[in-house]
Amino acid sequence: LTLAAITIAIGRVVDDSIVVLENIRRHMDYGKERMAAVKDGVREVATAVASSSVATIAVFLPLAFVGGMVGELFMPFAVTSSLALGGSLIIALTITPVLCYWFLRPAPCTPVSYTHLRAHETPEHLVCRLLLEK
Repeated sequence: LTLAAITIAIGRVVDDSIVVLENIRRHMDYGKERMAAVKDGVREVATAVASSSVATIAVFLPLAFVGGMVGELFMPFAVTSSLALGGSLIIALTITPVLCYWFLRPAPCTPVSYTHLRAHETPEHLVCRLLLEK
């Protein structure tokens, strides 16, 4: 069951960091400096990421304290999933912002000749194009 816990935790481990990364990227696309984008991006999603991770840990951790044969069976699952989710929370709120500051660069915003929204374009890019055309 330890492998099952790792399998379940992988989705959450990746998800926490992706939420932080995407929010930092969104702030950079708005034209903010890297440090301001990192601080604002993490500040916006830290509570949501922390509460979802703590809630999931609160679901799995009590399985470690069940007695008898069932407790022996589910204790490795509970401990593995709780540690993986706790580690994911720490990495998402500490290491991911540092890596974003080091490696993410603001996307260049180039002017174009027309102002309608393209099918693949996000609203942020449309605003960026509209501001540069004036």
